[in-house]
Amino acid sequence: MSIKATYFGLSVFFKPGFYGQKDQLELALYILRNSVRLKSMKINPKPIIAEYLGEVRESEGFFFLDGYQVALKFLCKEDRYNVVDVKEVGLSVIESAPDL
Repeated sequence: MSIKATYFGLSVFFKPGFYGQKDQLELALYILRNSVRLKSMKINPKPIIAEYLGEVRESEGFFFLDGYQVALKFLCKEDRYNVVDVKEVGLSVIESAPDL
């Protein structure tokens, strides 16, 4: 069973920590497709919660960068009204974060 609803009141959607996981992508696509008055959808792939490990491991960096690529490939493709704004955040931003 699928439930579809149209949202008339949502005009801005902000998603920090977008890693490109299936559930995150499905939610963002659902909002993009069903929000009648959406004026801005801001996607930020920068991690918002992280445990300090002393350094960023290569595998974590690639996982982090996937959110940006997934947003470009799937969200921007579905953006009929030019409302999606994907922030480009490189691995250097994570590596240059101050020590805790």
